[in-house]
Amino acid sequence: EPSRQPATLFKTLKDRRVTMLLLVPQALDLFMTGIEREVRRQGKERVWGWMMNAAPKLPVWARRWLFGSVHRQLGGRLRYIISGGAALDPTLGAKWENLGVPVLQGYGATEASPVISSHTLGSATYDSAGHPLPGVEVRIADDGEIQVRGPNVTLGYWEAPEQTAAVFEGDWYRTGDQGFLSPDGLLHIRGRTRDMIVLPSGLN
Repeated sequence: EPSRQPATLFKTLKDRRVTMLLLVPQALDLFMTGIEREVRRQGKERVWGWMMNAAPKLPVWARRWLFGSVHRQLGGRLRYIISGGAALDPTLGAKWENLGVPVLQGYGATEASPVISSHTLGSATYDSAGHPLPGVEVRIADDGEIQVRGPNVTLGYWEAPEQTAAVFEGDWYRTGDQGFLSPDGLLHIRGRTRDMIVLPSGLN
């Protein structure tokens, strides 16, 4: 049976020589909790705090050297992490950045094969889901719903024309998510359409 224990996961990273992880934020938090638990077990909280404060001033290679013992626990080959499925806590993302492991946020749906937007290694931030992928078009409907079309979007659900019609507007797939595009083209996610409350004033 698969284990969610950090020690078991760390061993798997070593054995498989993992270079990239695709995780939900909860799993990222699980890994970091395991690392910080070991720091406390060794009584090195003060040193850890100093290293975390110093890391943002250093280039990535120096951060990886500074946290060499952690990287050895992670197998020594982990280069970056892609986070999706939920919003990433900026504090958690910053901790991984301090270790010298960039965290790229992405947004997608199974119907979009599955990625719609993502950050790149040179533009990772935590306040958005990145730019739409090349060839993928994103628009925001009048009610704030994110809609997408492109060669990665399914043509419909197998033998389910009514279900297909319910989520397509022409060739635009209606994600059911709420969001907006900032002037620089970054996609921001606000929540689900079904969770939206419409006030008597008409305000969503």
